Amino acid sequence: MPDIASADIPLAVDRVDRAPGEREGVTLRMTGRWLRSLQTAEGEPLFVVQVQGRRHRFPPADGGSTADGSGTTSENAPWAATFNIPSWAEPSREGQAALWVGTAVVAVPLPGLEQRDTDVARLQGLLAHTRSELEARTATQVALESAHNDLRGDLQELVSAVRVQREDLEKRLAAAEDRRAAAEAERDRLHEELARARAATQVSRDAAVVEAAGLQAELERLGSELAVTREHHAAHDGDLGEAQRLLAEARSLREQLRAQTSQ
Repeated sequence: MPDIASADIPLAVDRVDRAPGEREGVTLRMTGRWLRSLQTAEGEPLFVVQVQGRRHRFPPADGGSTADGSGTTSENAPWAATFNIPSWAEPSREGQAALWVGTAVVAVPLPGLEQRDTDVARLQGLLAHTRSELEARTATQVALESAHNDLRGDLQELVSAVRVQREDLEKRLAAAEDRRAAAEAERDRLHEELARARAATQVSRDAAVVEAAGLQAELERLGSELAVTREHHAAHDGDLGEAQRLLAEARSLREQLRAQTSQ
């Protein structure tokens, strides 16, 4: 499209209707309205289409007019024009076609589309609502991601704490198991020592009984010898010392016998 100032656009195209034309061409019926009052027409509108880098200009088939045929160009007056173009020049994308009206360039919508102010406002409102909803969803998504990251961090800390506690518990259980095994071994050792001590005590008691019996027999023998010695005491004063010695030995043996019996 040409680099022509379009700040003072005199015309707005609201709708383009398409119909089959002659010789496999296309007829475009454009309707719109004047945006400002004009004393005279500013020039014949040209329909300009850019195809493969080249501009193609088409004059209106009916010269362009107001919709009521009055020929006036007052503000908000309806406008309409028909253009016959070949099928290859039919615009297929936005911005491909425009109307040249004097020095102004007027945007032309694609066939079947309208460019009314109400629709534009509605679309702008819908776009603003959609943008607001998208921003709200984005904020919600950011908040959810932040909360998810916080939860993930808390979960990792909890898992680490549980792992540390489990390892500490396993160590304590292993230490308790070692202590239990050591206590059982010590108990078995004490049982064995007690059994040996009981056996040794029984042996010692039996030996003491045997020794006490021997001492008793020896005491009886000494008592007999003492009785004999006493019988011969009168005749044998010289044997008094021997008798006293035997008596002392008898007393000693008796004390030993008492000691063994008390055990």
